[in-house]
Amino acid sequence: MSGAMDQFAMAKVARLEPIIGYALRDPGVGWEALQVAGSGVISVRQIQGGVRRITHGNKRLAILGDTAINHVLSEQWFNSGDSKAEWTKIREDIASNEGLAQLGWDSGLADLLNVNPMNPVPPTMRLVSDLVEAVIGAVDLDGGIDAVKQVMRTLGLLDQVAQVTLDFFISSNCH
Repeated sequence: MSGAMDQFAMAKVARLEPIIGYALRDPGVGWEALQVAGSGVISVRQIQGGVRRITHGNKRLAILGDTAINHVLSEQWFNSGDSKAEWTKIREDIASNEGLAQLGWDSGLADLLNVNPMNPVPPTMRLVSDLVEAVIGAVDLDGGIDAVKQVMRTLGLLDQVAQVTLDFFISSNCH
């Protein structure tokens, strides 16, 4: 498939935006975030012009998203004054593959994965966690860290930090 976004691609991106609570200025980056390696989509047209090759699906965006998620979560943890042990718990519960995959399934993001039509695979934990990270990476490229914070708030990731901190406080004071 070429870099041009067809109606199918536009419809998938249109379904993505309400889930994340953010309107992408560049729908191509949203379409890229939905790609599983081997999906058949090898490039996306960028809104500023040019075409970006995506031979590894959403993997590159997932790396950006992983970094952005950790940036936002660590900033929130730092500002809270919580202990390093609480940071470890936040990372284990929220930013882990398991936590992100659960978010992807619960939010409906997993339904938007674009897989190889000749070999459709069910969305595994790893594919879905990569998807969530890639979507966050796409938002970071599109709108910066403030947009990432907005999307993480919409998806409930920032609320989860408060819950993890509360749970940690309760468990550490019960011993």
